[in-house]
Amino acid sequence: MSSVIARIVNKKNNNANLTQDKVTDRIDRICQNNYDNIINAISNEIYQQKRDLPGRCNELARNELKTDWASARGRLSRTSGRLILSELSRWTTEEFKVPFGIDDIIEEIHADEIPLEMSTLLKEIVR
Repeated sequence: MSSVIARIVNKKNNNANLTQDKVTDRIDRICQNNYDNIINAISNEIYQQKRDLPGRCNELARNELKTDWASARGRLSRTSGRLILSELSRWTTEEFKVPFGIDDIIEEIHADEIPLEMSTLLKEIVR
């Protein structure tokens, strides 16, 4: 997805010179900046399921997130896609004067850039 965002920005602003690596780094920073919110959401979910453990929910949430948080892919899998797109658009608007939205992504994305999971989901929806 990073390459798609970079292409959108570079097409709309010829002086941007935004690279896929810069977008990837920004996405990871967004994920890392939302660690506490993710912990709180997991902790709340644990509390809803196990009300007898109110004092341990945060600890359990941290343990649950620990493995995923060790890699950029894991952090990405635990962060809201909507939040990431919103924060990326805010950043590209501030930095490059280029806002973007889902319509821009749909217009710019190539078939081979659609993740397998999403492609499978879309095929199921179309059926």
